[in-house]
Amino acid sequence: MKALFAIPAMLIAMNVAAECPAKRPTHKPELEVTYASSKTELFKAQNEAKTYIAEVVKFINCRGSELSTLEYNFFVESAYSMAEDYNEVLRAYKQSQEAVASN
Repeated sequence: MKALFAIPAMLIAMNVAAECPAKRPTHKPELEVTYASSKTELFKAQNEAKTYIAEVVKFINCRGSELSTLEYNFFVESAYSMAEDYNEVLRAYKQSQEAVASN
């Protein structure tokens, strides 16, 4: 009788684990937006940043209990770093647009 309860519990656990990413997010994109970039390039950089941050958050939420403190902190810092990189790109883009508009 216990086996009948164990099988559905095991299947549910396997399904939950299947939703977690199997490998660590390793590719942190380089945001290549310059003062001469277009809005399309800016949106591409935004999507790359959002995708990477979402992958890191999903990984931490699923596998966080399995990570060492050092690994956990590395991934948190990596996500914050990606957000800061995008914010710098956005500020530079806005400044370039203001400079063009004022000329």
